[in-house]
Parts: sequence; C-alpha cells; structure tokens
Amino acid sequence: FNKLIARKHHVVYGSEFYYDRVAAKSFSRNFSTGAMGNRDPLFPDNASFVNFGSFLQNHIEVHPRWNLDLGARFSAFRLRAPFAPGTAGEQFGTVQQSPTSLTGSFGSLFKVSDELSFVTNIAQGFRTPNLDDVSKLGPGKGSSFFDIPNPDVGPEKTVSFDGGFKMNSRRMRANVIGYYNFITDLLLRRPAEFNGASFVVEEGDTLQVFRKENAGRAYTAGFEFSADFLLTSNSAVFGRLSFTRGQNRS
Repeated sequence: FNKLIARKHHVVYGSEFYYDRVAAKSFSRNFSTGAMGNRDPLFPDNASFVNFGSFLQNHIEVHPRWNLDLGARFSAFRLRAPFAPGTAGEQFGTVQQSPTSLTGSFGSLFKVSDELSFVTNIAQGFRTPNLDDVSKLGPGKGSSFFDIPNPDVGPEKTVSFDGGFKMNSRRMRANVIGYYNFITDLLLRRPAEFNGASFVVEEGDTLQVFRKENAGRAYTAGFEFSADFLLTSNSAVFGRLSFTRGQNRS
C-alpha cells in the first residue's frame, strides 16, 4: 500500500506470507536384479517452513534538497521437520524453530546541485536457517560429505553500508557507489558425529560427517559505476563497471 501524507511523507507499507511444505520419498534400485528398496529421503516427509513479514518505509522530504528514507521490518518464521520413527533420523525427533526479527534501514539523498546528489544507506539484514540448513540428513555435493541436522543452529545477521554520488544532467546520467556488508553468525559446515562416528559408509563410499553451525564471520565490499551519455537525439553510449571482494574471516 502507498499513502501520501502532507505532501512530505510518502509511506509504503504491507505484509507478505510464504508457506513451503515438503512431501519426500526416496527409494533405491538394483539395476542388476531390478530389486527395489526404500531409503530415507534427504529431508523429512511432511516438513514445513512458514515466513510472515510486515514492513514500512517512510520517504520524507526534510528540505527541497534533502530526502530521508526510514524503514522497518518485522519477520516471523516457523520451521518444523518431523523425523519419523524407524528412520535414520528418528534420534532427532521433531525439529522445530520459531525465530523472529525486527530490522531497520536508514537512507539519505542530498542534492549538492540540481544535477549532482550524494546518497548513503545503512541497513540490517537477517536470514533464518532453512530446511536445508537445519534438517538435511544425507550426502551432499556429489557425495563428497554427509550432512546431519543441527536443531540449535541460529539466524545469520548482516549490517550493510553504502554511499556515493548520482549525476543526472540533460546529456548524462552516472552513478558511483561503494558498499560494505558485514556478516555475523555465518553458517558453516563443521565436523560432527553421527551415531558416535565421524564417518558414515554410503553406497560403498566413506564420507565425513558435517553439520551446519553459526561459526563464521565474513564481509563483502566493493563498488559499482555506471554511465549513460547521450551523443545525439538518436544515439547514446553507456558503460558499467563493478568490483566485489568477499572474505570468510573465521
């Protein structure tokens, strides 16, 4: 929804709902004999993931040359992964999580001149673990390792900053923006044990056991540049350049 208040406040607000349900079944087949057999799927049958969010952003004209953007978002999640009795994952029971978050953002645009503006933004981010992070039980990435669930894994969090200049004249439009994004509680695979062992034998392969943990810190940083120049009323030239560097600092 959109609402204009006193000609100086442009408010955008709304909500969203996402629902994911998993029906999973797996089997094995002996290609020599044709014999079929049941096996545990990578994710529990009847698992579900629910995400509800509400958001509000207020664009404020503080001054004819200065605009602010203030935003907030509330998110609520519910994950449920039931491991049935008699399956390899029955020891984990029913994995359930219900994290919530309240995040904010701040943006500013200041017109240095009629053609040149300085922009900057600060924003929080939040990513709750999904079914793959929390409840996967089985081999991954070409059977190079074996994942097990971790019911205690938590959300990843980020804080991002960006700033730069925007130019908009009769013949030219250009942007140059730099940014830095800091990530905490990054989910990483860490060695673990399953049924008291650090390795499992899967279809004749010996695979090391891992599980996801909030064990990491990381960042991404870089800049973006773009320019469009109008040569004539019928022709233009444009260019784009971007650079990103990311590092896991754990």
